[in-house]
Amino acid sequence: NHWRLEKICSSKKDEKNDDELAKSTRSLCRLLNKNEFALNILKKRYENTKSRNARELESTLNDLTALMFKKLSTTVEEESANKKMLRELKEREHLLNEEAIALKQTLQKQRSEREREVLIQEQLLAKVKGELENLTRTNREQMEICQKEMNQEMSKNEAEHNDRLRMLKEK
Repeated sequence: NHWRLEKICSSKKDEKNDDELAKSTRSLCRLLNKNEFALNILKKRYENTKSRNARELESTLNDLTALMFKKLSTTVEEESANKKMLRELKEREHLLNEEAIALKQTLQKQRSEREREVLIQEQLLAKVKGELENLTRTNREQMEICQKEMNQEMSKNEAEHNDRLRMLKEK
């Protein structure tokens, strides 16, 4: 219960209601501490019944008393400094969240650009490989043609040479 009440009292959702609750609770606690007669009446009235609601009320009153004691013991300067620090931390968290979002967007953009560049490079590489294979095949075919022509020319020259040699030997 104490943590629930502290959460309610320290919540920033409706600061005006929190301030009013704190003032009312502080005032009630002070009055009960000053007026033991009223405090005793409350205690005696609920001691006999000890119903679940009464126990919850007693626990809630104890929690409120402890919370208000804590609030009262905190100086205005400390509370102001805590609020300022909390505000600064929330601002910093907001800025860091915005920076993280911007970094994620930049990273995604860079990844997209890199993927596009890699795709372009892969396409270029495939084109160059295709051209290289084509040139290699063409060179091989031309070499084979040249080899055949050379072999034919050599056979022709050898035949002519043999004919000339035979003609010279016959003379």
